[in-house]
Amino acid sequence: MMSFPVRRAVTAAALALATGSALLLPAAPASAAPVDGNVAAFGYGRVPDGSDCLVEPGPVNQNKDFSSTGPRRTASVARNFVSAAKGESARGRIENTSSAKGTAAGGALDRVVLTAEHLVRVNDVVAYDCGFGVLADTQSSSDFRISRNGRVRIDWDRGSAGQIEQIYVSRDGVMVVDRIRPDAHGHLVFNVVPGRYDLFVQFVTRANENDIPGGTVLTKRSDFRVVADYRR
Repeated sequence: MMSFPVRRAVTAAALALATGSALLLPAAPASAAPVDGNVAAFGYGRVPDGSDCLVEPGPVNQNKDFSSTGPRRTASVARNFVSAAKGESARGRIENTSSAKGTAAGGALDRVVLTAEHLVRVNDVVAYDCGFGVLADTQSSSDFRISRNGRVRIDWDRGSAGQIEQIYVSRDGVMVVDRIRPDAHGHLVFNVVPGRYDLFVQFVTRANENDIPGGTVLTKRSDFRVVADYRR
């Protein structure tokens, strides 16, 4: 079974506190194929702790398993949210389409490609603010086999909005790579030996009514791509 990094639990707990509800993290698939994993798309509406406002409906999520023996898999969610106390304060929407594809060569990792497209929108209906915000969150995990000494190169890229929260790699529970909120574009290379490795990547895009005047709308569109390649 895939062993997710400790950091993932910390990040998930922090997001759960921010959204006022528990994250529904996907179960880890069995590691039978050279490359397998899970891609999960989440969407939330939230207000700060102690707020008099309520957000409806609750969070939404979908997750899909992927494997080097199968096609690209896509998890997709969309939801409208309303924040209200005595009256409606703000409306919001999230759209999250997240995909993953793994390929193998010689019974081991060839490439893993993780992508996501997010839309978050807040309509601040009245001047009274609840601190309402919406959040699109992609969490992708992969377990891959290495059969020969070599290197893995990870390239990442994101658009003008959103944030790559984390890129994490471990082997037998030992951290190999841990990049927290890296630059929008970049790459890294690390040496590998035969064995199984875990990769975890998280993308997040946020919008909040506090960022705009009453009666206006804020829309953010973001796209993300992370590619892990094995090289001899």
